[in-house]
Amino acid sequence: MVSFKEYASFLDLPNSVDQLIGDKYFWNLNLLIDLEVSKSIGTDTGWEIKSICVFDHEELVGFVPMFIKHHSYGEYVFDWSWAEAHQRLGLSYFPKLFIGIPFSPVNANKLIVKNIEYRDLAIEYIEKLMVNENLSSIHYVFSRYDKELNDFFKNRG
Repeated sequence: MVSFKEYASFLDLPNSVDQLIGDKYFWNLNLLIDLEVSKSIGTDTGWEIKSICVFDHEELVGFVPMFIKHHSYGEYVFDWSWAEAHQRLGLSYFPKLFIGIPFSPVNANKLIVKNIEYRDLAIEYIEKLMVNENLSSIHYVFSRYDKELNDFFKNRG
């Protein structure tokens, strides 16, 4: 049975997250923890941690670093014009859900899962989270090029 758990702190994640990420990416759990401990990210910074772990029974099978964002600073994504357009239309652009590594424009996978089935379930969970948290949108940024994943996103709209 697949289940999900949300985390508001990287310090609370199971140790197996680091093993799941491994050493094949620019980023790792230590980077996220260091950003949190230094107070570069966290509730009062506009980088509210809202990451998820995916479990199949008791086994960790997925991790997605996510943040609820109340501004666009530190994303290397220049979407102020989108925020302005939303404001002019009387819509809220913030808060939004950001999937990525703070302050880093490096392309790398941020949907760390053991197989595609878990990836698809994680994305469905994230979409429900967006609705339940009343977030304007989901931003998955600086991903490595993955045609299958990009097609999956495109097909989901």
